[in-house]
Amino acid sequence: MFLLTRYSRFLLNGWPMNFDHTSLPSFEPILLDLHHYAFHAGIDALQERGLLRADSELPYVLRNNPSAVRRFFRGCHYGFDLAQRKVGKLVIEYEKRAKDYRAKLKQARRDRNNFEIKAIADVLDCLSRRQLILRRLIDSILWQMVSQEPWLLRRTQVSDSISPIDPVVLEKTLVTAGQLNRENRKCIHIVSDITTAVQIGDLVRLCVDSNPRRWEIIELKEGKVNDALLGLIGQSAVSPENLNLDKIEESFGQKSVSQVRRMLRQKGREEAIENFRTTDKGIDPQTKEIVELSPESVEVVDYFDRLKRSCSVAKQSGASAFVVDGCLRVMVVSDSFYSIQGRNGIAHNFYHWRYKGATCKLPVAGERESEIEAIGKIWPFFDLVEANLRAQWPAPLFMWPMPKALIFDFALGRLRAFAQLDFEQFFSLAAMHGMELRWLSQKETKSVVSRSQVIPGSPHSRGVLAKMPCVSKHGSMQLMIGSFARLFLELMTPRHLLKMTEGSLRRLDHQAQSQEESGT
Repeated sequence: MFLLTRYSRFLLNGWPMNFDHTSLPSFEPILLDLHHYAFHAGIDALQERGLLRADSELPYVLRNNPSAVRRFFRGCHYGFDLAQRKVGKLVIEYEKRAKDYRAKLKQARRDRNNFEIKAIADVLDCLSRRQLILRRLIDSILWQMVSQEPWLLRRTQVSDSISPIDPVVLEKTLVTAGQLNRENRKCIHIVSDITTAVQIGDLVRLCVDSNPRRWEIIELKEGKVNDALLGLIGQSAVSPENLNLDKIEESFGQKSVSQVRRMLRQKGREEAIENFRTTDKGIDPQTKEIVELSPESVEVVDYFDRLKRSCSVAKQSGASAFVVDGCLRVMVVSDSFYSIQGRNGIAHNFYHWRYKGATCKLPVAGERESEIEAIGKIWPFFDLVEANLRAQWPAPLFMWPMPKALIFDFALGRLRAFAQLDFEQFFSLAAMHGMELRWLSQKETKSVVSRSQVIPGSPHSRGVLAKMPCVSKHGSMQLMIGSFARLFLELMTPRHLLKMTEGSLRRLDHQAQSQEESGT
């Protein structure tokens, strides 16, 4: 689960938007080419054969022409594989450059050379930013393949932090993935380490020759010891207690015990994912808790359409804003507007948006400090693009339902979007629908301290208690930070979040009634 507090410095202040440096080729042409491979190769394959005249005809052609379907997926496979190899090469190159610059940064700090420190930091920010964008592009390939099972990427993470790049390991895995992709054009192999979303296994194999599409996590191991340990694990339940660890250490050496434990954990995670797929129930690899998935697909009501309209205004006038359901404020600004206003200027706008009619006191010498203090107390606001890039599990920015030009405006910082949830107004909205909300105390959330962070802007609370007496007299549920994160990561509307909460309360009440009637 993405924690809004983890990257608060970047989400609140804004991550540096420098993608270009004199030592590097321009980034936008590179990203445009890679995006084309990842999203348009299948269409290109059809157009080359005269099977498709316009992109808009694709659904019709795929429904009515079986040979076009085969050619389309083959083209997609080629594009996915090519994009992965090119992205992998760039990510490795950027990581090697970053390693050299980090060594130079240490020396500059020892020399107390502030000019050199800033220059190197700028290059490192540029390289880091490029890597992140490219890795989210590969996440987009995964999303295209698992769109029927979007929960998958939430269950392939063991940490909220994006895994670092190991150039040596990544290079070897890319070679293996490339070989497997050439051998079987009906299955695409995505390297886990090049994504931000997958932290289990070395490869994700996605096959298109079945319905639903098959996927599996693959662990690559080399050497005789690994083969022998895999043989032992394959014959036992996933628990160290089922293995004679002393005998393993005697036969294969001291390191083999920790190695077999890692392999057992990995096997357990892979089996948990398969359980989710086949039974809708399994152990979450991050929280280690049993999670039951709803068999019903939920169509999220979002505010993407309003965001797109606001972008058009912001590109013309510099800024645009709108309110969703009376409690979620969204502001879109151009890069030129942000360069002048900065984070403090955005906060100032949110302040006066909340307190409409209040006279601005910043120009008044004696009252300036009081307004600055008041601005610092507003509800936190978040950069929607930065939240998306670092959250790992939501649909990547490149999958947003908007024109490619707008996506690139956001990805490259020409447009920025900020959103602020006014919890006071949100609680009022809930009350209008018969739902009672209140902040949970520290005592009530003691059991979730290790896995749920304090909600930004709250009275140091980790959750909200929801009750709906008209639905359930005794039932209640807790909304933790992940629930509210959906407003920023999936662009879910607050009203839809309340509707989902009401649905959950109704199911809980139905279950309670069923248990009473059955006497259990």
